[in-house]
Amino acid sequence: MAIVTFEPARTQSNWLFPVALVALSAAAAWQASNFTGLAFRPFRAEEIVGNLTALFLISVFLERALEVFVTWWRDVDRLKLEQEVAHAEADAKAAADPQAAAEAERLTLKKQHELDHFKAQTARRSFMCGLVAGAVIALAGARALGPLLVALPAAGSPQLLVVTIVDVVITAGLIGGGSDGIHKLVSVITDYLDAARGKVAAK
Repeated sequence: MAIVTFEPARTQSNWLFPVALVALSAAAAWQASNFTGLAFRPFRAEEIVGNLTALFLISVFLERALEVFVTWWRDVDRLKLEQEVAHAEADAKAAADPQAAAEAERLTLKKQHELDHFKAQTARRSFMCGLVAGAVIALAGARALGPLLVALPAAGSPQLLVVTIVDVVITAGLIGGGSDGIHKLVSVITDYLDAARGKVAAK
């Protein structure tokens, strides 16, 4: 005899999430209707490069600090896995018969997969640590968006809270993403400046 069961909670959750999302969107839109437009400073490449250079230096310092921390945290296990891979490869080369060689090769692939997985986990955790550290640095006052604005919204206003959150998220991404991304931004701006000066000189 078959037993029929029902799952009302799951069915309920299917419509609760869209309703909650619509309600939150409506509340956010209603609140945002009171926001004023943000006024940005005139484009001055030298000032922007100066601000990005400060973030670049912070990102370089953070990368070095994370490198030391991750080395202390993960290097012992990484070296252990690398030694296991090396031993498995040596056993595969020294195998006396095809069956032993096939088994050793299988073990080598398994150990190499474990090493690759470990490196991927290390990279992911390093990125998360950098992102969290970047958010803390942004909360401390190093910002990417703020210097571009003529003035921040009124103190204590909901708009200031939203702008601050967006600024912290952007800055955390820039700093936590590594110095290479900021360096590319600086290069784009300096290349633009060089091209603009070249056009002026040509006239």
